[in-house]
Amino acid sequence: MVTGKHAGVGQAAFEAEALDSVTGERIAAAMGVRAGGKAVKTSGDEFRDVKAAVDVWTMNVSERFESLKQK
Repeated sequence: MVTGKHAGVGQAAFEAEALDSVTGERIAAAMGVRAGGKAVKTSGDEFRDVKAAVDVWTMNVSERFESLKQK
């Protein structure tokens, strides 16, 4: 089967939505999916790929909110 990722590699996904607290109107929505790396894991770094994905998403969402503030 062809999946577009290496065998034995997991992936992380997220969805987020920001709503106006008064009106309930959607202000922003985001989603992302990232595959893990194929590097050999050592004890203690099982979540290294997950942390890297969350770091990228956090930076992207933060930059997006900053760009919306400037409009």
